[in-house]
Amino acid sequence: GHTVTYTRQGDVNLPTAQPLQWRVDVADQAKPDLFISVHLDSATSPNAARIDGTSVQSLVSSSTTSSCPT
Repeated sequence: GHTVTYTRQGDVNLPTAQPLQWRVDVADQAKPDLFISVHLDSATSPNAARIDGTSVQSLVSSSTTSSCPT
């Protein structure tokens, strides 16, 4: 099975609702085997120049025995 640990509850603007360090601490305390961060980028202004939609970021530890192709 899988255990999911959320760093937010609801659709809120996180920079003002919870500082980044709080979210890092929640993730660290869960001691995950895998950490997935899902971002659905958006803007509230109709004048936004560009909305990318989604973003993917990854960190590969030097102790990792396999890698993903780029």
